[in-house]
Amino acid sequence: MQTRNITNINNAIRAGLAVSILAVFAYATWASSVNLLSRLFYELTGPYTADSPIYWAVGRGILNGLTPYRDLFETKPPGIFLISSLSLWLSGTMQFGTWTQTALLAVIPLSVMAAAWKQMKGHAGLARWMIAGGALLFGTTLTLYVAERSGEYQVESFGAAFAIAYAGLLAASRGTVSRQRMIIASILILLSVGMKEPFLLSCLSIATLLCESRRAFVRGFLIPSVIAAGAGMVTLRLIGMWDGYFHIYIPEMFSRYGNGGDPLWIRGFGFNLLFRDLQGFSPMLAYGIFGIAIAQVIIGFRIHNITRGLWNLITVFCVLYLAALAVGTGNTYYNHHFVFAVGSFVALFIALIRDAVRQWGQSGFTRTITMVALMLLVPTIQHDPIVDYKAQAAFCSNDREAAQSVADQIDGILDRCGMKRYLFIGGNGGQPYGFTRHSPLGPLFFQFDHLLDDRHEKFREEFMQSLHQARLIVLNNFDLNVLTEDTRTYLKEEFTERPWLCANPVASNEPYTFYYRKPWRVWNLLPE
Repeated sequence: MQTRNITNINNAIRAGLAVSILAVFAYATWASSVNLLSRLFYELTGPYTADSPIYWAVGRGILNGLTPYRDLFETKPPGIFLISSLSLWLSGTMQFGTWTQTALLAVIPLSVMAAAWKQMKGHAGLARWMIAGGALLFGTTLTLYVAERSGEYQVESFGAAFAIAYAGLLAASRGTVSRQRMIIASILILLSVGMKEPFLLSCLSIATLLCESRRAFVRGFLIPSVIAAGAGMVTLRLIGMWDGYFHIYIPEMFSRYGNGGDPLWIRGFGFNLLFRDLQGFSPMLAYGIFGIAIAQVIIGFRIHNITRGLWNLITVFCVLYLAALAVGTGNTYYNHHFVFAVGSFVALFIALIRDAVRQWGQSGFTRTITMVALMLLVPTIQHDPIVDYKAQAAFCSNDREAAQSVADQIDGILDRCGMKRYLFIGGNGGQPYGFTRHSPLGPLFFQFDHLLDDRHEKFREEFMQSLHQARLIVLNNFDLNVLTEDTRTYLKEEFTERPWLCANPVASNEPYTFYYRKPWRVWNLLPE
């Protein structure tokens, strides 16, 4: 009788503890979800980064019959250009692209929760709901991290969403990858890598952890990667980007990022950089993710023999190595590059739940370790920076209106004077080339010193050809390396700030200066 009472008390304590944990997860998830909804509504307003107008200009160029890389150069794979072009074709604006990015961000936490829920199949009651709550909290916090690092029409958030969906697909396969799932995996890998090539390393890290047999790895990653590569090459041929991608873009990427700094293989050991960037967003997110990795290793030793436990430890190390390597491929460590690692973090979380579930009913130690790891995620609801979305949306709106106003002036001049293109001299940011109907002359339709250094003799020649070809030049600032003085001299000798007769009316366009080519009589633009 006494033993039965003690058992009942223990059961009551465990049930009370489980309910308490569930309540904590519910509150934290609610708080994180509110933050995420605020972020998603902000994304729907159409904010953008300094690089976004570049993508829009290339997308517009595709509609105008130009070829990315050859006619308009930018160091991104075709994915973001095709989305931008499709958005402009559908609505004449970036609305479709913005909606697509927002929808993909919203899918991330749902993918994480669905994958965790699938792992808990067969476990009813509070345990499944606790895991689901922890998964949703992890997913919403990670989505906020992705949006902060690469929202506002930046590329990596698109690729991360597809990589996380790939992780969810492998998790749902539960060791058996059917033919249908192979095809879906191929599409997801193609879409992810089509946004940024380092996502291939992210997908490899996901498959390394979630494919538990050689057969599953072959069918879940190797074959889909080959199919994705073939489909990508066929697509490049069909849309006319093959030569530009392989003969201009790829050599530029290897030349720029393959030289200097640490050797590529060394960059995979940059775990401290991953940790530091996670801390920069939320101090506890870094501890939470690395806590998940440690818990996964501990449980691996618990449920396997020592040999399998060591193999599991090596696998987790390889996943973190591939994550750091993906982030470090560019050797620049811009904040949006850290999004390459997010798919690996999700894979670690799913693997933890998968392995914990196998011992859930038999091992209180496993349940405790798992809950401790998940509880480390609760403080992540406090994160930096706290963004004033209303103020930021207003700033982007004003910036867009100013750029659109200048773009309308450029389009009006070109239409009235019967011209098709203009030359823009300046860098990135909220520039008018992202909003004009007419495409700028290229391939360097925006310029930086490093694009015109001694390694880029061809770019120098092409820029000077555009300068001599241009009739209308829109100047923002000079960042032309050794060509700066020659360009200044040429503008002074061959151009004037006085508008042609056909160009009027022309309003003030500060901080831009419009230059009109001088030989007016050639086009009979001004009177004798």
